[in-house]
Amino acid sequence: WYYFFAKNKGVFSLTYLLNYDDTIGDNWRYFGNRVIMFSTIPVSKQVNWTIGLDYFNECFPKKNCVYEKDRYDNVLTVSNLIAIEVFKNVEVLIQYSFINDGASLGIYKYTRNVYGAGMKYKF
Repeated sequence: WYYFFAKNKGVFSLTYLLNYDDTIGDNWRYFGNRVIMFSTIPVSKQVNWTIGLDYFNECFPKKNCVYEKDRYDNVLTVSNLIAIEVFKNVEVLIQYSFINDGASLGIYKYTRNVYGAGMKYKF
């Protein structure tokens, strides 16, 4: 689902995905539910802000054969991207993402902060 605003310069998107990863190894076979929301907001004529939220739930139907426990993962990602047009068709990009995997097995739990910067040239 998409919703455009600000004279079609801004957009809000909502996506739901369902998947089943049928692997050979039982420890990696899972059902997944994912919800993704993002919005690009025109802050000014030269600046766009994109904010996103991605929630991914993985349910593993069999007990983990190493740890003999049920496994599920709840992965949450929050990201921000600022795009600043410095010249016509040239943008500077600054990004920050936070990822948190709240897995039921401690060995798979993690949090991560990712910072990025770059340039984009459209031709």
